[in-house]
Amino acid sequence: MKTVNGLTASNYVDATFALGGFTIANGSNTFTAVGWDSVGNASTNSVTMNLPGTNSYSYDLNGNLLSDGNRNFSYDGENELTNMWVTNAWRSDFVYDGKLRRRIERDYGWQGGVWLETNEIHFVYDGNLVIQERDANNNPHVTYTRGNDLSGALQGAGGIGGLLARTDNGQPAGGSSFAHAYYHADGNGNVTCLIYSNQMVAAKYLYDPFGNTLSMSGLLASANKYRFSSKEWNDNAGLYYYLYRFYDPNLQRWPNRDPMGELGGLNLYGFVLNNPVGYSDPFGLAQQKETDAESCFDNCKNTADQQGIAAASAETAGNIESGVAGGVFVAGGLFFASRGALVPAVITGGIGLGVGTIGVGTTMSHFQAQKGKIKNDYVKCLNTCKKKYPGQDTCDAAAQYYKDHPIK
Repeated sequence: MKTVNGLTASNYVDATFALGGFTIANGSNTFTAVGWDSVGNASTNSVTMNLPGTNSYSYDLNGNLLSDGNRNFSYDGENELTNMWVTNAWRSDFVYDGKLRRRIERDYGWQGGVWLETNEIHFVYDGNLVIQERDANNNPHVTYTRGNDLSGALQGAGGIGGLLARTDNGQPAGGSSFAHAYYHADGNGNVTCLIYSNQMVAAKYLYDPFGNTLSMSGLLASANKYRFSSKEWNDNAGLYYYLYRFYDPNLQRWPNRDPMGELGGLNLYGFVLNNPVGYSDPFGLAQQKETDAESCFDNCKNTADQQGIAAASAETAGNIESGVAGGVFVAGGLFFASRGALVPAVITGGIGLGVGTIGVGTTMSHFQAQKGKIKNDYVKCLNTCKKKYPGQDTCDAAAQYYKDHPIK
């Protein structure tokens, strides 16, 4: 028997249960789930959440969500989320590097009328994917082992479906069955469960199509942060981190605009064309197909885009004081201007370069080297796709892709 708030729930074939139809109060709501096994042992879980009857949304002039009436957000000049908080409750601050990757997270609680730091995480990256979390003293806390993602490469799909194992560095190096947990994901790259080395289920998750967690259980269910689309979940804010943007599964949209503007579609906040079953978003920039040969070509574009953005960001960050307003037009059709503004490319075809007032003579040669590498990698990627998916249909797809994404 299973109940939610004392009412009998519906059972499902995977041993989960649920009950709907509750009248939601304006403000705090508590839900208590109780389950009994065949011999009468009971297990109880309770959750309390704030559910306002009405929401009041406000945005800054760049289209970034500032508040929904409960949560508050602030951003830097690159439109990166730097702070989020609920008044007199909690706060999280983020620090980014020159490649727009979040490197430090600091969490605070409101105690005695002041903010007191409760946790600090330093993120170690391989490319654009986190491979380790460390504490404020630089001691390893959690290590992640990654393999090929949905693209068939290590980072072509932004790591979606590529998580292999989670190592708790606080556990004994040898002899503990709980030091390592192994990821399992569905066909869309959503983490569905983790298994300890002794075959015990460490965590189990169920989601709706847009990433809202329907149920979770297990010793690691809360501690493990990588869930929907293999992306990191932030418990306080209810957001997923997609590298270049955060995603709100409750709103089923991004809190800030598409960096490409209307070139990415008229809905500047839309998540994967409102079709999360058929598409994913590797980096918070553009949707891609999960299956068929065309997704291979999409991965080439996405990889080139994020490499160009990272290169241009690093260059402008390093030379902005010298008056450089440089940018690089990459294969996917983006032009990265100084201080992180993304505007339509005005260079016809291929990978080009747009530079404003040059204050440092080495900037041009650096960009030339970067754009050459991006172009060569892009060509190799497309040729690999053609070899991987031989046949008339995929040849036609490749030809169309070259037409839509010129590289000359």
